[in-house]
Amino acid sequence: MLTLIAEIKTKPGKEQEFAAAAKALAAEVTAREKGCLCYLPHTAADDPTLFVFVEKYNEPADLQAHQQTDHFKAFGRQTRDMLSGPPKLRMLKEL
Repeated sequence: MLTLIAEIKTKPGKEQEFAAAAKALAAEVTAREKGCLCYLPHTAADDPTLFVFVEKYNEPADLQAHQQTDHFKAFGRQTRDMLSGPPKLRMLKEL
């Protein structure tokens, strides 16, 4: 099992629009991706422009499959201009 933590900063003023897109993506992932055990977007309590996604996958192939889905690609296109920089990704292995 692996966990991915993705930190994404939005441009000021884009928080609500990004949050709505993130919620819609999470619903699609939960409904369609059986290899994804957890897909939870969060907002940092001290920074409304910082979003943190906590994702858990059965195996690396499930993460790779997630990244190739139409809904994930559409989210990337939809939110690209809302971001203030590239996402920071951290892969974790469960103990």
